[in-house]
Amino acid sequence: MRISIETGRELFDINNALRDQAQLAGCLSVLDEVVRTNGDLSNQVKPRYRFTERYDDLKRCLLLDGFLIRERELVPIDPSISDSAPIEDDLVAGIKSTDLDPGGDIVSKLNDSAESFRRNPPDYNACLTNARVALEAIAREIACRRFHSDPLAYDPTKWGSIVAHLRKQDFFTAEEERGLAGVYAFLSPGAHRPIGLTEEEACRLGRSMALSMCWYLMKRYADHESTL
Repeated sequence: MRISIETGRELFDINNALRDQAQLAGCLSVLDEVVRTNGDLSNQVKPRYRFTERYDDLKRCLLLDGFLIRERELVPIDPSISDSAPIEDDLVAGIKSTDLDPGGDIVSKLNDSAESFRRNPPDYNACLTNARVALEAIAREIACRRFHSDPLAYDPTKWGSIVAHLRKQDFFTAEEERGLAGVYAFLSPGAHRPIGLTEEEACRLGRSMALSMCWYLMKRYADHESTL
């Protein structure tokens, strides 16, 4: 790591250096070592609760990225996850490369969703609500920017009206519309939790589906724009 000795620059340089390393395989190795040696690391921190609080937060962050800590071992929940980048990173980068979120509100809602999951105690309802708001906002922006009409041919305040309008404009098929509607219903308040899943697991599943649908809409929009 190259760290400047200029006054006030050290923390910025450390932060940037860590960000540069985050996409490399060595980053996962470091996390794996932290998990395996957390007992030794915690003994070096006084008072102990300072380590415990940060370690608990790390575990929840890893869970959002699809990793579970089991008996001091970092285990991917989905075996294929090690071969692909976290979808949230691709999603945020993709949104920022388009004109869908000029005010940063959509990315802010995605961040709020993650923070609600990490909260102690976690707020699963807020996690899913923020993810649902981000999904609806992306669809609304696409309808407004790509298929605007005057007067409006749809109700921008209603999810069903927005996706029906996008389907009528051949932005996606009727089958894809039903898939989006299903995910939105899963994220909505009062949705039934699947049998066999804990509240945490159901929340993580719902958020993962929301991110996937956000990514899908963003990609379709970007592809449409590139062909114009």
